[in-house]
Amino acid sequence: MFDKAPTHQPIYIIAEAGINHGGDLDVASRMIQVAAQAAVNAVKFQSFTAGGLTHQLLAADQHEFFARFALSRGEHAQLAELCRTAGVDFLSTPFDFGMADMLAELGVPAFKIASCDLTNIPLIEYCARCARPMYISTGMGNLDEVREAYEAARAAGSPRVVMLQCTTNYPTAHEDVNLSAMSVMRGKVGCPVGFSDHSVGNWACFAAAALGAEVIEKHFCLDKTADGPDIPGSCDPMELAELVSGIRAIQLALGTANKALKECEREVIKIARRSIYYSRNLPAGQLLAPSDLAFLRPAGGLSPARADELIGRRLAQQVDAGQAARIEDVVSLTATSGPEKEPGAGP
Repeated sequence: MFDKAPTHQPIYIIAEAGINHGGDLDVASRMIQVAAQAAVNAVKFQSFTAGGLTHQLLAADQHEFFARFALSRGEHAQLAELCRTAGVDFLSTPFDFGMADMLAELGVPAFKIASCDLTNIPLIEYCARCARPMYISTGMGNLDEVREAYEAARAAGSPRVVMLQCTTNYPTAHEDVNLSAMSVMRGKVGCPVGFSDHSVGNWACFAAAALGAEVIEKHFCLDKTADGPDIPGSCDPMELAELVSGIRAIQLALGTANKALKECEREVIKIARRSIYYSRNLPAGQLLAPSDLAFLRPAGGLSPARADELIGRRLAQQVDAGQAARIEDVVSLTATSGPEKEPGAGP
C-alpha cells in the first residue's frame, strides 16, 4: 500500500496532538474525536521513551520531563484504533528506532520526523527503509541540511518526502515564520514542501496554503489554559475547525492557471459589460469622432474594444442617438488609407 505516494490534493492537514494530552490517554482520546469532527486528515502524536530521547545524567531535567508524557505501546495501539474508527489517519513522530518499529507495526501510513532530528540521518534512513511517505520538519536547519535529509530519505526508500518549513520556537512570532523558505526548498532542493506551524492563530497556515504547501501541520489542544510547552502555539477546537475550513476554501479559490471566462460569469457578462452606442443623431457622411460614441450597458453589441474601427471613418447612412453601433454603419477604408481626417487637421 505504500509503493505509490501521489501529491496531496487537497492539502493534507495534520492535527498535531503532540504531548498536549499531558500523558493522559483519556485526554488523547478526546483530542482524536475533536480533530475528526474538524475534518482533518490525520491526528499525530509523539512516540518516545525518556531513555531513548535524552541522556539521563546530562539532560536530567529533560529526561524527567519526557518521562511524564511517554505513551506505552498499548496506549499507542488504542489511539491508532480510535483514529481508524473516527476516520482519520493515525500518525506519530518516532524518536528512536524502537518507536519507528512500533509505529510501522501499527500501520502508520507515513512517518513524521521532528525538526530536532533533521540532522539525525540514521533515524531518517531507518524510517525511510519502511518505504512509506515521510514528512520532515526543518526547524533550526539550513538549506544544506534540508537537502541532505531529503536525499537520504529518498535514497533509503521513501517513495515521497515532503519537507516542512518550520521555526522551532513556541510560539513563533510571525516575523520568524519565514514561509518564503518553502519556495526556496522547492526550487533548490527539488522537494515537495509543506508547513509545520508554531505561530499563534491560523494566518500563517492560510498563507502556506496559498503558497503551495502540500501538507500543513498545526498543534492543537482541548484547553488553551492548560500547562504545556506547546500550548501557546496551539489552536483550540473551534480554531482547528476554522483552520480546516479556511484551508479548504483557499485551495478551492486558488483554482487553475488558466485565465478564462468562468461558467458562473456567462449571465453576468451580458449585463455588466458595455456596447458602443451613438451619443447623438448623425447624418450620413459624418466623420466619426470619439465624442460621437457612448460606451454603455448592456453588452451584446459592438465591444468598446473595437471603437478604433469606427472612429475616423464616415457613416454610410444616418444614425440616431442611442442606436447600437455596427461596423456596417461606416464606409470601408481603401487598402492604402488610414482613418480619414477633417480638412485642415494637419499632415
